[in-house]
Amino acid sequence: MMTMTQKKRRSARSAEEWASIVGEWRTSQRTAEDVAAEHGVSRASLYGWAARLRRGDSSPPSPPANRTSSFVGVKVVSTRPEPVVNTEARVELVTKTGRVLRVFGSVDVSALLCVLEAAEAC
Repeated sequence: MMTMTQKKRRSARSAEEWASIVGEWRTSQRTAEDVAAEHGVSRASLYGWAARLRRGDSSPPSPPANRTSSFVGVKVVSTRPEPVVNTEARVELVTKTGRVLRVFGSVDVSALLCVLEAAEAC
């Protein structure tokens, strides 16, 4: 028995199903929230599939092989002569590919830009 707070999990949708949902959203005057709610998907998934289909990538995202942290080798090819600017705030960046980078405390902006560029190249 399901309670009101539990959600029934649906099996994965095919690329064709997503194309239909995204197409419905794009051709209607409805909001992403409205279309996503009607189909029982998250707004983020709707936006993600819209971007994937726009790029011509209709394959579903691959699940991570494991949930452990991993490191990627980075080679710095040039440095920026910009002055270092420190902020004492929380910084959150969302990239075009949907990656989220959160930094707390003192931030060297030029170093952060280098890390972000390297992450986007992966």
